Amino acid sequence: MFRFSRVLGVAAIAGVMAAHAASAATVKVSTQGWHPFFDQNGRNAWYESTSYTLNGTARSAVAGLFRLKETTAAGVVTNFVGFCLEPLEWLRLPKAYDEATSLSYLAVSRLGALVTNALPKVKDSRSAAAFQLAAWEIANEGRGTLDLRGGAFRVTSAASQTRALSQGWLDQIMKGTWKLNPQVMILSAPGTQDLVTDLTPAPVPVPAAGLMALAGLGGLMGLRRRKTTLRATS
Repeated sequence: MFRFSRVLGVAAIAGVMAAHAASAATVKVSTQGWHPFFDQNGRNAWYESTSYTLNGTARSAVAGLFRLKETTAAGVVTNFVGFCLEPLEWLRLPKAYDEATSLSYLAVSRLGALVTNALPKVKDSRSAAAFQLAAWEIANEGRGTLDLRGGAFRVTSAASQTRALSQGWLDQIMKGTWKLNPQVMILSAPGTQDLVTDLTPAPVPVPAAGLMALAGLGGLMGLRRRKTTLRATS
């Protein structure tokens, strides 16, 4: 398992750069309104009732879009939307969250594909519930096939159109139509639900060792091109 910081991604350059997780920022997460599903005006609650099992444990819960706000250590407040990644955990707010996750690189990249392609399509309760079911499937299925009917996470009851929409999105990821994307913001904290969000990840800083490695590779490539030119003109 990998632990990724604000931008959730890993780069390897010819085996000379090792991936190191940066220290994760901590933020306070709270609700925009009186309830996680409502905005500050008490409106736009998008969710549907569902039932499911995770590794044989059954649960009935509403699936939908959380309307939350993030407060940084500097006091900057940002409204955002989020979806649960732990279907057997309860959401307890306000809470201090880390901008990090213990999910695998594949799961993070699949979630990134879902956020990039499906989140702009979330416009109502049905699409919000479909997104939530897909996020649960990705976060809890490991490397397996993304199928709401089988595996570790299974949907046992949901509106037929909601289930079909969610599975259609998952199929786009499995077929590669929606490209994997490890750059996605995930917030995690003990004793509450981890969240995948629409918050924008910050750029990944390249460590000094990485810059040196890039410079070294660039020099080798330049020397190789020079030798090729000399042979061509001799």
